[in-house]
Amino acid sequence: MTSSVKLGEHNCLQLAGDIDFNSVPELMAQGQRLLDSLTEAVVDFSAVTKVNSAGLVLMLTLLRFANKNNMSMHFVNVPASLKSIAKLTAVEPLLWIN
Repeated sequence: MTSSVKLGEHNCLQLAGDIDFNSVPELMAQGQRLLDSLTEAVVDFSAVTKVNSAGLVLMLTLLRFANKNNMSMHFVNVPASLKSIAKLTAVEPLLWIN
């Protein structure tokens, strides 16, 4: 399955498909373009079908972009496997995961 990112209602960045090391560079670029003019955003993983540790790279990169641009950001519907990786690597406190 391919991956995609789009900006939905209420400044919700909606991720979909497989998130892996092949898809993350394009998702990062597209996501940053979509978020460029916002002051707050929610990143939604509900349509993600498969994710590995590259998802954590994506989260941290988007969060760094948000911080650099004085944007409030949090993450919703994060897969349990990705939450486990964040906890295991001790970056979970850095991420606003609901």
